[in-house]
Amino acid sequence: MISKPFDSAIVGTPQEAVDFITNILQASTEYSIIGKGLDGTILLWNEGARRIYGYEPEEVVGRANSAILHTPGDVAAGRHHDFLQAALRDGNWEGTINRVRKNGERFTARVVITPRHDGTGRPIGYLLISKDVSSEIRLTAALQEKNVQLERASQAKDRFLASMSHELRTPLNAIIGFTGTLLMHLPGPLTGEQEGLRLELELGDEELIALADRRALAQILGHLADNAVKFTDAGHIRLELRQRADQNGGGVEITIADSGPGIDEDTQAQLFSAFAQPGEGAHRHEGSGVGLHLCQRLAALLGGRITLRSTLGEGSAFTLSLPLASAVPAPAGGTAFSGDRHDQ
Repeated sequence: MISKPFDSAIVGTPQEAVDFITNILQASTEYSIIGKGLDGTILLWNEGARRIYGYEPEEVVGRANSAILHTPGDVAAGRHHDFLQAALRDGNWEGTINRVRKNGERFTARVVITPRHDGTGRPIGYLLISKDVSSEIRLTAALQEKNVQLERASQAKDRFLASMSHELRTPLNAIIGFTGTLLMHLPGPLTGEQEGLRLELELGDEELIALADRRALAQILGHLADNAVKFTDAGHIRLELRQRADQNGGGVEITIADSGPGIDEDTQAQLFSAFAQPGEGAHRHEGSGVGLHLCQRLAALLGGRITLRSTLGEGSAFTLSLPLASAVPAPAGGTAFSGDRHDQ
């Protein structure tokens, strides 16, 4: 059974079919549709071809060779013939090539070339359908350049944060050391205001082994504890250690909670971003705003993450979750936790 290309409700005679196809070809304005003979003479020129190339039909149909649409370099190198030979060999040819308008302007087009045959199968010409894709290519190039710029900016930011962390570490170590001497009462007894806060430890009975780098873990917990002390004027700071069971094998959770002013929801959403600062719901303190951002990145490198629970007026709790390795001996970089509840 031979399929019909048109239903009789659309066209009833061969001439009506020709008229129908001609109307479709002429109505296409976004795509150039050009028919030409084997020698390159242009035989069909639709409205899309006029809009894209700039030639009126009477200027080219039956008068011009399609070589005028190619760049001089392609014509001199015979590449326009190579495209036609490939279409004859493979049934069609499709590619992106440079084209030339009537005014000499060059542009990039996506072109499909299909051979035309007579009733005996002998090739008698070609049908070329093309579209100007210059703006699409420029947009793609601009987006790629923007992505490169964003990547460079991200790398510069990371280098800046790493450098700032390194530069701050030396003076902070001195401050931490001096604070340690005060806590040991080496300079003498502390005042009541200096003793304000109560430290509570809540540790499970079982021994837990977390896969972690000791230095990175100390930096994370140290920063979370420092923040808790900094934002809490009175009350307590509580350190909790527990095992978490889940379908991924569980893990270790270390929580540092405080009885401070808490953090509002809008600030919580941005708190782990670089240069973020607590909002109106918490006391304002001077700082770079990169500490929590760096802690979260360190936690990710350890295979974990930091989460936050906070309510205005009721305090905050930062939880560091790490992979659990309780079934295997502690690795060289592992850290073991165990103990009972203590208050001091």
